[in-house]
Amino acid sequence: MRGFLDSRRVPEGTEISADVAIIGAGAAGLTVAQGLLGLGLKVAVFEAGGLNPRKEDNALLDVDVQGDEYHVVGTRLRYYGGTTNHWGGQCFPLEAKDFERLPWIPHSGWPYGLDTLIPYYRRAHEIMGLGEFDYDAQAASATTGKPLFGLDGGGAFRTVIGRYNPHRFGLALDDVLTQDGDTDVYLFADLSELVLDEGGNAVSTGRFLTTASTSFTVRARYFVLAAGGIENARLLLTSNRQRPAGLGNGSDLVGRFFQEHIWYESGQVVPSRSLDREGLYLEHHVIGGGRIRASIAATRELEEAHGLPGFRADLRGMFPYSLAAADLRAGTIRAEDMALLVADPGTAFAAALCGGEPPLVGFTLANYFQMPPDPDHRVRLSERRDILGRPLPVVDFRIGSDLHDSLRRAHVLLATEIAKLGLGRMRVELPEAPETPLEERYYGAHHIGTTRMAASPREGVVDADARVHEVANLYVAGSAIFPTCGWQNPTLTIAATSLKLAEHLKSVAT
Repeated sequence: MRGFLDSRRVPEGTEISADVAIIGAGAAGLTVAQGLLGLGLKVAVFEAGGLNPRKEDNALLDVDVQGDEYHVVGTRLRYYGGTTNHWGGQCFPLEAKDFERLPWIPHSGWPYGLDTLIPYYRRAHEIMGLGEFDYDAQAASATTGKPLFGLDGGGAFRTVIGRYNPHRFGLALDDVLTQDGDTDVYLFADLSELVLDEGGNAVSTGRFLTTASTSFTVRARYFVLAAGGIENARLLLTSNRQRPAGLGNGSDLVGRFFQEHIWYESGQVVPSRSLDREGLYLEHHVIGGGRIRASIAATRELEEAHGLPGFRADLRGMFPYSLAAADLRAGTIRAEDMALLVADPGTAFAAALCGGEPPLVGFTLANYFQMPPDPDHRVRLSERRDILGRPLPVVDFRIGSDLHDSLRRAHVLLATEIAKLGLGRMRVELPEAPETPLEERYYGAHHIGTTRMAASPREGVVDADARVHEVANLYVAGSAIFPTCGWQNPTLTIAATSLKLAEHLKSVAT
């Protein structure tokens, strides 16, 4: 490799040739590129940004938003490595149920099961430095000597293990790609459109623009879109020279089924026994060569019985002043505690109540749950254009009362289970009929489902190999291909599905 190439310096009208052209250098694109190393294939990776973030590039991240308020710009990073440059490293594999058609989640189901992805999850673990592929909560408890909360075995809720390592895909691959003589990375390269060959069955070229007002084309045997869940949909829709609806859009599915993970802090649990500040749920522990931490999740049986989308709760330490603040909101705080809270609402208040360092008295719940797939939640094209003349993407979705009701139902069930098992008590804070559902919600910055996988083009945009149904040599990588997302953060599954795609490309390109 000749190092990183600045596309702004590529002479006007140049045609670049490759066996595989990958558009996007984030977790998906770089994992596909890594999977193709050493095969003698000429691989070209095209990144829209540079090696570092630049304020002047933010205009090219602009998105129109309709429906609910949604802050998109900060959720996309326009430089080599993509959003893995700032992610927190939280990893969970999807579970077997997440691949199934679930009666209580319309449009659910992947074209393959968990067993198909397990070998790629294991390889992704090695690449991402996550340690052993082991998510056994009972084993983690035994190894650390930290007890489980006590919900496991009741059939309603359970402990789940997450692994953590903020793997920087770009930095990790710098040396590897530099040593490979068959891979080039082009920076500041914005794909404008994909053009089909004369037969209309395969992509012949990609047309690229730069902010230096230059353009060039790329001719490749295979193309991979790995630019993120919003951008992948936009690029398929704008590639409408020969197919007016865009590529892969014969069933009007490109951009539909947009999903996010919703984060919402609510609910307080006071256990019946004293708590360990270094507990399995509150702190990271090193097991099997990687860091882990435990959370609580609903069982499949509970989800099915009550029609719940995937639900997980991380536990945050709660101290006496946290309880007093909650009592203040509820109007039940004692007058003597009110005086202390007004005087000093922080740690000093807790110390005044308890003497010295405040004890850990309970948990607050940081709730994570999936937005079920809905064809009306979508990415489409705006009438506005960016500075390169391309239509901006529009992100359009609305959160209804159903998700609020689902989370409240999960909390009522959790509170009931905690009381039934004698584990303590839980305060359910969510109102029954709010004027604005989940008003103080946040999002996971995960753009999912807009080019979903399915066995048939009537139900999805790409097939089980991630190939666009209607185009012979065009593939999509990343969370855009996920039909459903579960409650799990998507990066580990992005890496696993990208390794699966690389394996497929090996079989057809070599």
